[in-house]
Amino acid sequence: MSVARYYYNRGAYIAAINRAQAAIVGYPRTTANEGALDVLVKSYDKLGLTQLRDDSLRILRQTFPDSVYLAGQVDKPWWKFW
Repeated sequence: MSVARYYYNRGAYIAAINRAQAAIVGYPRTTANEGALDVLVKSYDKLGLTQLRDDSLRILRQTFPDSVYLAGQVDKPWWKFW
């Protein structure tokens, strides 16, 4: 998931989608799936793919109803104060 987030932060949204999908398919039922779905939602949104974004968001809501990504309160590392 670190690589998928790296690609997303660099603006390589298709690469981020590919990495997030590989994490979901390759490692089902892990805690990383929550972050992978978040990367999918954000990447699809940046690319303007609204149907795929909505589908990923629906899956995120159903699978992880108490997700920090849905609340929009993701903890940042202590050194990222800007």
